[in-house]
Amino acid sequence: MAEYHGRFRKTDFFFVLIGCYYDISAVKQASQMFNILNLDRSQFFVLFNCNQDKYNFESEGFHGEIINQNAWLDENHVMKSMNLQKIYNAIYVGRRSAVKRHYLAGKVKHLALVSGNNHGNPVSEIPPHDYLNEKPLSPQQVCEKINQSYCGLILSQKEGANFSSSEYLLCGVPVVSTPSQGGRHVWYNDYNSIICDSTEDAVAEAVEELVRHPRDSQCIRQMHIEQAEEYRRKFIDVLAEVFNRFGVTDVEPDVYFRENFFHKLRKSYKPDFQAIFPSENQRVFAPAMYSVNPNVLSKYKDQYRGGMSEWRLLTGKSKANHILSLCSANKIAPSSLIEVGCGEGAILENLNDQNFCENMYAIDISESGIRVILSRELKNLKEAKVFDGYHIPYPDQSFDLAICSHVLEHVEYERILLREIARVSKRFIIEVPIDYRPGADAIANHFFAYGHINMYTPTTLRFLLKSEGFSIIDDIVDITDPEASCYNYFFNQRKEEPTQDNIKAQLDRLAAEVEKFKKKTRMQQEESASDYTVLVDSMTKGIKIF
Repeated sequence: MAEYHGRFRKTDFFFVLIGCYYDISAVKQASQMFNILNLDRSQFFVLFNCNQDKYNFESEGFHGEIINQNAWLDENHVMKSMNLQKIYNAIYVGRRSAVKRHYLAGKVKHLALVSGNNHGNPVSEIPPHDYLNEKPLSPQQVCEKINQSYCGLILSQKEGANFSSSEYLLCGVPVVSTPSQGGRHVWYNDYNSIICDSTEDAVAEAVEELVRHPRDSQCIRQMHIEQAEEYRRKFIDVLAEVFNRFGVTDVEPDVYFRENFFHKLRKSYKPDFQAIFPSENQRVFAPAMYSVNPNVLSKYKDQYRGGMSEWRLLTGKSKANHILSLCSANKIAPSSLIEVGCGEGAILENLNDQNFCENMYAIDISESGIRVILSRELKNLKEAKVFDGYHIPYPDQSFDLAICSHVLEHVEYERILLREIARVSKRFIIEVPIDYRPGADAIANHFFAYGHINMYTPTTLRFLLKSEGFSIIDDIVDITDPEASCYNYFFNQRKEEPTQDNIKAQLDRLAAEVEKFKKKTRMQQEESASDYTVLVDSMTKGIKIF
C-alpha cells in the first residue's frame, strides 16, 4: 500500500475482503496506515464477515456492509451433496496449524483428517484418526471425503469466515464448531450445526449427536445457497450505488455481477500491483468502469463453438501475411507477441506455421474461441485465455509486438483498448476492414450482422492513432486475397455452383483485379481497398489538443 497508494486515481474504488479475524488492535493499525498515507476512506468499501467486524471497523471511520466472504463460494463449482455411504463420524479439513486446535478432536471416533498447505507454520500434533491424506487432494477428492462423513469439524477460536466451514454445508454435511470469532458462525443455525464448548468431551459428544440424528443434506445445502444469495444481492445493491457515483449508466449491476462472478472472487494470492497501478510514465490501465456490453458478450461467448472454419483460416492467412510483410520490411523479429482479440486463432496458426515467433500469447472475450485455439496445440503458443475486453492481464511492456486484427470495428470503446494494447507492447499492428463508403449507413444492418459497429478508412484510422499520440511506422493497403474471396463467393454467398470451371474462372478474374489494384496510385488504392494494416510505435504522450 505504501508503494502504490500514490498511483491511486479518484475513479478507483476498492472492495476489501476480510480474510482473517481483525481484533480492534489490528483495525486501529489499519486506520493508522490510512491516516499516514492520507488515503480516502470513501474509496474503500469493507465487506464485513460479521457484526463484530462491522463494529470494529466503523469505530475507526471505515464503511461497509456485512457480506460474508463465504458467499463467494460458487455452489456449482465442486462442493455438492453426493449421498455417499458414511464411513467417518467426522472430518476435519484444515492445515496442521496450532490455530486449528486439532487436539480438541482427540476423543472423536472414526475421524478423517484432510490437511493442506501449512504456509510455513509449525506443524501441530494430530489426534487419532482413521484417515489422513499423504499428499494433497483435488477439490473433487475432498468433496468425496466430506460426503463420506456425518459432520465436519471447525475448532479454531479466532480465524476468518473459513471456507472449509461453508464447504461442509454446501456438501450437505452439518458442522461441529467451538465458539469463534471471525465470521463463520453467521452461517450456523440449530439445524445445520452444533456449537459446543472447547473441550475434547464436548466435541466428541456433539459428533455423536449428529451421528445418532443425521440431518437432511439437501436442506443444509439449500439453506447455505439461499443465505449466500442474500449477501450477493446486498453486494449488487452496493455495486449499483458505485455505478451511479461514477456515472456508469449503460451497465446493469445485476447482469454485470452474474457475468463476472467467479469462485471465491480471488484470481491470485499475489496480484501484479505493478500492472494494476502503473507509474505516471507508464501507460494508464483501462478504467475499471469500461466493460463489454453483456448483450455483446453473450453473442461472442459461443461464436466459435463450431471450431475452425475454412473461411476464417483463409482470411487468417492473408492477415498473417500482412503482419509478416510489415515486420520483414522494418526488420522486426519479435521474441514475444500477443494477439488481442484472437478469435479461434486463425492468424496465430498461420504465424505458428511460419515459426514467426517462439512465444505467442492470445486473449479474447469469447470462451469458445479460446477453447478452439487451445485445441489446435500450436507449438509456439504459451498461453491463451479469456479477458474482459478492455483490461489486458499482463504487465507493462510485456511483449515485443501486439496484434489486433479485425477487432476495432467490433469494439465499443476503441481508444481505451488501443491504450491498453500500447501499454503492454513495444509496437503493435492494427488491421481493420475498409467498410466505409458514402451511403454505408443505408445498409447498416448488413454490417451489424457481422458485429461491425465502427467504420474506418485508412484516413480515419490514421487520424485516430495520431490523435492518441502514436507514431505510425509503416502501413499496407490491400484487397481481399483471391483464394478467400473465391471461397466467400461460392460457399458463403452461394452465387454460383462451385464447379471446377467456375472456380477457375473466378480465381482468374480475382487475380486480374489484384494486378489492376497494384497499378493504382496510393490514393486510388486507399479508396478501393478492403483492408488496411498499420504498424505503430507504442510510445505516446496521449491525446494532444489545443
